[in-house]
Amino acid sequence: MEKLQCWLLSKPDLTQRQAIDEAQVTEMASHSTQKIHDDISDSESSTSKDDE
Repeated sequence: MEKLQCWLLSKPDLTQRQAIDEAQVTEMASHSTQKIHDDISDSESSTSKDDE
């Protein structure tokens, strides 16, 4: 763990940029996943209404 921290301190620009990129990618992924779930639940609820 100490080696990692030393490496992070020696490359602050690179790691900070990577961390920001990863955070943005993760955020976008979670948003799109949430949207897909919303679309699926919307279509499921509309089809169940049609069945009745």
